[in-house]
Amino acid sequence: MKLSTLLLSSAALVVAGSAYAADLPAKKGAPAKAATGCPAFGAGFFQIPGGDTCIKFSGRVTYDGSYNGQTDLRTEARYSQAGAYRFNVDVRSNTEVGAVRGFLRDDTGSMGYAYIQFAGLTAGAKDSLADIAGTNPVNWGSGWKQKAVGVDYSFAAGSTTVAFGLENAYDNNTGTGLSDNPDPMVSIATAAGPINLKVAAVSHEAVGATSGSQNGYAVLGHIDVKAGAGVTLIGFAGASSAAGAYTGGVKDGVVDTDATASYATKGTSIGGEVDVAFGAATLALGARQNVHDANGAKTTTNTYVVSVPYTIAKNLSITPEFGWGDKDVSGEKTQTSGAYIRIERDF
Repeated sequence: MKLSTLLLSSAALVVAGSAYAADLPAKKGAPAKAATGCPAFGAGFFQIPGGDTCIKFSGRVTYDGSYNGQTDLRTEARYSQAGAYRFNVDVRSNTEVGAVRGFLRDDTGSMGYAYIQFAGLTAGAKDSLADIAGTNPVNWGSGWKQKAVGVDYSFAAGSTTVAFGLENAYDNNTGTGLSDNPDPMVSIATAAGPINLKVAAVSHEAVGATSGSQNGYAVLGHIDVKAGAGVTLIGFAGASSAAGAYTGGVKDGVVDTDATASYATKGTSIGGEVDVAFGAATLALGARQNVHDANGAKTTTNTYVVSVPYTIAKNLSITPEFGWGDKDVSGEKTQTSGAYIRIERDF
């Protein structure tokens, strides 16, 4: 047999065998289970296949630009721009002790929140019970948006929620390496028709660099009223003694130090805001005054702001702001003003 004839015969057998194999039914693997929704926990949650855990991803991406109109310091930039993100992971499941939740938030590579919740207990890095923020402006709001590491227990009684907690101290202490006792606190939040009210009380130990410690406190409150026709009225106020950071005092400041050799800083903060919603925008007009008095060395800060959050499209918004004010330190007054803009994409 010629070599060419042998090669042709072998090729014909290979082709025929391949054609026969193609006619055989292919063995298929089991189809992957599709993720399903979790209506018990709300929109956006889905159940992980093969388990009973529900998970939700959310977050935002932002651009922030600002201009400081009052600065003579060469180390302080007049203009700044930044990009940032927030990524949330919310994991929940029903167990023998009820719903168990784990929540974490990454803020541009830094941990923002990481806490566990079940049966009224919240433990980890979370919002402080003394957080009574809720104003519209991004840069010039109430100034009281506070995070904390600690544990708290809350329970509902009708439309009222009561919470008790023990949190790492939020303080103005001046000593290097000093360690405070945790701050015990309680908060009460209630709603009655168009009115929402929250009050919080904090016990704080202030520690000076050389003067030992003093017992301090802070009492804070926030109220908002839906006045109708898209108008919301907001008010907030607080008072502190040897706990000035809770009322807007500057940490580690010379004037705003909580404890020194002979006195404790007294602080007050009061402010308000009017929000008017029209179409896709909200006009927010706000004002705030902080006063901290350290044995006659008084610092008074007045701040005013105009903010207009505007929804461009679904999950896309832009917020321009303009703020101005003055700061009086023992009779020496300085002016401040600035413009700010945020572009935000939520998901």
